[in-house]
Amino acid sequence: MASLSNLQSQMETVNFRSLLVLSAIFRAILILYGEWQDTHMEVRYTDVDYLVFSDAASLMASGKSPYLRSTYRYSPLLAFLLIPNSIFHHSWGKFLFSASDFGFVVVGGGGGVVVDDGGCDER
Repeated sequence: MASLSNLQSQMETVNFRSLLVLSAIFRAILILYGEWQDTHMEVRYTDVDYLVFSDAASLMASGKSPYLRSTYRYSPLLAFLLIPNSIFHHSWGKFLFSASDFGFVVVGGGGGVVVDDGGCDER
């Protein structure tokens, strides 16, 4: 029986790792598809808030306040994190947001977290 549970544990680990790899690839594909759709179709894939974030980041990169963008109502830290949008590539923030979301999945979802109900009845 010990070898069966060991095998099952190894399969769950492999499956979880495979799922993480596939989800990372899928996220990258969605970002690339979004770039294509934004350039070739009338309906944009990228939300208007991302453009607001990027504009505020460009302002910060040039030494100005992100609040000069009239619709920017967020933390300046967000604009600071997106400064590479104006330096490297306009999709930097998309990959950053996707990577941070992916990190939360890895840390928080780590392969079957079980929440203990503390022995409470369902009354």
